[in-house]
Amino acid sequence: MSFVLARSSAGEDASEVAKRITRETGYRARTSKEFSQDTVSFYVHHTDIVTHVGMMVGLGTFVGFAIVVLLLSMFTRENQRYYATLKAMGANNGTVLLMLLVQAMAACLVGLGAGVGSACVTGYLCDDAGIPFLIDLRVLGFTFGCVFVMGSLAVAINARPLLKLEPGLVFRA
Repeated sequence: MSFVLARSSAGEDASEVAKRITRETGYRARTSKEFSQDTVSFYVHHTDIVTHVGMMVGLGTFVGFAIVVLLLSMFTRENQRYYATLKAMGANNGTVLLMLLVQAMAACLVGLGAGVGSACVTGYLCDDAGIPFLIDLRVLGFTFGCVFVMGSLAVAINARPLLKLEPGLVFRA
C-alpha cells in the first residue's frame, strides 16, 4: 500500500490530525500541502527531469539568442545605406542606436506575444485533454526579462558597425 487518503472532520486542524495519526500508528501522515511538497521533492531529487528540462530551456535560449543576433546583424547590414543616409542628414550615433533598439524591442514584443500566445493555446488544449498545465506569472515575468535582455545584447553586439558607419557610404556606387 502506497498511501491512504483521508479527510479530517469539520473543525479539526489537518496538521494536528496528521501528527496524531503518526504518533498513534507509526505511519507517516501528511497534509495535502505536505504531500504535494513531498511529490515535488521526489521528482527534483530522485529523477533527471529537472536536469533535462533545464538543458532544453538552456539550449532553446542559446539557439534563440543566436537567431536574434543573426537576424539583427543581417538587418543592419542590409540597411546600412539607409543608416548612412540618416547620418548624412545629421542624425547622430545615439539616434541611430535608439532606432536600432526600438526595432529590436518591437521584434522582441512580437516574438514574445507569439510565444506566450502559443503557450496559452497549448495550455488550453492540454486542459481540454485532461493534462495538467500551468503558466505561472513568475515564469512569464522571467521570460519577459530574458527576451528583452537578449534583444538588448543583440543590439549591443550589432551596434559597432553602425557606430563606425560613414555617411559618405550613401554616395558610393
